[in-house]
Amino acid sequence: MKRILPLLPLSMLLGACASSPTQPEDVNEYRAQKGGDSVRAQQGSVEDWAEARSDILRTFAFRALEKNLIEEGRNYLQEACDLDPLDTGSHATLARLFLTENDPRSSLAYSERAIELSPGNLDLSLVYAAALAETDRSELATAELEKYTDWATIASTPELARAMLLHYASTGGLEDAEEFLEKMTEHMPDSPYTWAMVGDLFLASGDVRNAAEAYMQALDRDPNIPTPRVVSEELGLDHAPGIDPVLVAAHQAEEKEDLAGAERLYRFLMRSQGEDPEIHAGLARVLWRQGRYAEAQDLVHAMDPSLFTWREHMLVAKIAIGLKQWDAARASLMLAQRERPGLKAAELLLTHVRQEMTR
Repeated sequence: MKRILPLLPLSMLLGACASSPTQPEDVNEYRAQKGGDSVRAQQGSVEDWAEARSDILRTFAFRALEKNLIEEGRNYLQEACDLDPLDTGSHATLARLFLTENDPRSSLAYSERAIELSPGNLDLSLVYAAALAETDRSELATAELEKYTDWATIASTPELARAMLLHYASTGGLEDAEEFLEKMTEHMPDSPYTWAMVGDLFLASGDVRNAAEAYMQALDRDPNIPTPRVVSEELGLDHAPGIDPVLVAAHQAEEKEDLAGAERLYRFLMRSQGEDPEIHAGLARVLWRQGRYAEAQDLVHAMDPSLFTWREHMLVAKIAIGLKQWDAARASLMLAQRERPGLKAAELLLTHVRQEMTR
């Protein structure tokens, strides 16, 4: 899911809300003074007020989500949807939010409405298909995903290809997943993502040797494609090809508990390389380990969540735990579990977070 950017400062929104001429009290007062309004004008004013109010609520919600105030953001979004049933953005965001909170039935209701409002939206279709699959509607989920099985779309959208692979693996087992990958290797033999997913499927079945061979194909096509650690070890790589040696030094400083040295190296890399998400995550990790949670959170908020693996979700969760932001921690831990089912560390932290939330 794409990161939601702040739309307006909260103080400006509060001021706008307080002074809006479309507040219901102001409308009623105006009608009482002027009189003679037509029924159509009255209805139009009420509709205008509802739409303006839902816009404000949606903005409040996005600001709350930016600050990881999950429950507050959810409440704003639900009220916005109630006021404006044509608000695609609020329905879509709620669908994603409920999916991350392991509430697929609620996600299904909002994603279904969002799809009706914005047919053909690929991002929404992925959420809708996931909600269908998790509410035991696998055939409908397959049909939704297969709307986009033209290979031009799949080639330009790695997220779609990975979603389809996971869906086939979970509903039809390895046989369906292997059939899908065979088609990918036929239609997209030069794509590094094709071979990375072949490698991932081998890893899922415990075949590290064949996984490494597949990843070699991927690395030949893109030396910077992320490579699982177990594959790097099998290939005898000290680090993934194409990585800056300064970044390797920063990793080594981390491993040696030289957090001050690692921080200096990561900050140097940020000045020289800018927006590299691995550098952002590395510096955030070092700051978290030093107990500088607010600084670490600012860094992860600047990253694109659509690029997160389970490791980044775990980092976001640990930072939120340090700040006692239990709702945000729970959501990130659920995302980590979704990315890597059976992750014991996520399970243990989630138990701790739920205990804290009941106090």
